[in-house]
Amino acid sequence: MPNSVQHRLGAQRAAITDEPASASRAGIGRDGRLGFDDCSEAQRRFRALLALHVFNTSNMPEPFGSGSAAAFLTYTVAMSPRHDQLVVIRPNAIENLTGRLVPDRDGEFGVAGLRVAAIVPYRTHHLVHVPTGARLVITHRPLFPSAEAVAARRGAPRGWGPTPDVPLSASEQAAIAIADSFSVPMQRLLAGLMVRVNANDPGGKWTLWHWSTSVSQLDGTGDQCELRWTRSPEPHHIAAALTDPVAGIPGATSMLGGYGAYTDIMLDGARLRLRHNG
Repeated sequence: MPNSVQHRLGAQRAAITDEPASASRAGIGRDGRLGFDDCSEAQRRFRALLALHVFNTSNMPEPFGSGSAAAFLTYTVAMSPRHDQLVVIRPNAIENLTGRLVPDRDGEFGVAGLRVAAIVPYRTHHLVHVPTGARLVITHRPLFPSAEAVAARRGAPRGWGPTPDVPLSASEQAAIAIADSFSVPMQRLLAGLMVRVNANDPGGKWTLWHWSTSVSQLDGTGDQCELRWTRSPEPHHIAAALTDPVAGIPGATSMLGGYGAYTDIMLDGARLRLRHNG
């Protein structure tokens, strides 16, 4: 891809995600699009699982109702999805964010199967989702050393949470089985929702910048899933973000239903229902 095109697409993407320019360029899709949904199978599966954890608050049933990962929505971050990794950029307190997502040594709380691979304290945290091999990086800067380079220099990351050698607990296995029960199009919708957290339309038509919900539930199976939540954002903002002609999921469409009681986002036979409870 010519540098001029990459810089133009990078600037367009950065205006939506608030990524630094170098990070946005690193995520440009191989198809010449903005790259939000251009990812490996491992990343698609992991991002769908991450959405199930993040959008289920503590008053929801197990295995997604621990509430620890749901706190992710309270942090101001720049999501920087790339083909083979998901990068989350935040200028400070990244250790707090990591603590919300990584399970304890018994596999409770956090995101099922997520483990600590390498750490540069207070700067860059490399996490790996053991069942898929998908990588999650939480960092304070857009450019960072690889997990392999950090591990070679610093050794095993002790004291930051379970490492990849810690086996999956029964509850983790249950959560992963549920996430994998969704169809590929449904996983694409869930993954697309996850990577657009904190995204904004530069023209002001929609914003997912501020999630302020005390109760949220995301569940379903196969080709069907429903997200129920209170407070903000409004459902038309989520629908517009997922179906935007520039920033949306390719092929996704939306339709109001139930006399305005819900909005359906559809993709290749999958249906994500958005039901806002005020």
